[in-house]
Amino acid sequence: MNMKDFNRAMGAVIRKHRLARGLSQSDVAKALGVSYQQVSKAESGANAISAHQLTMIAPPLDVTVAQLYEEASATRTEGASPDDEINAELFLIARYFRLLPAAQRKAQVYYLKMLTALQGAPV
Repeated sequence: MNMKDFNRAMGAVIRKHRLARGLSQSDVAKALGVSYQQVSKAESGANAISAHQLTMIAPPLDVTVAQLYEEASATRTEGASPDDEINAELFLIARYFRLLPAAQRKAQVYYLKMLTALQGAPV
């Protein structure tokens, strides 16, 4: 899944949850501090939604940021290669990683290095 496909998938997930909660695009726009047109573009996949915006939009939708990412990443693109899927997963990890406080990011990097070393791979 490339970034454009991911943006479409994330927009569809947000729209699904917004409609399930009976919220308008204007309601979501107020939570984000943007115009309803920007929400419309995000839902269609025309505009990307930042990690910070996801942290603001998740509570009114009664979901977690992790749930949004999981649902969006579960969307498969026809003809996607294994490399596309790995790149999409790395993209999601990087976006979510930026939300963590610095101490947690440092701890996660340390953990991954130790896990890699235990498996005998170069660090």
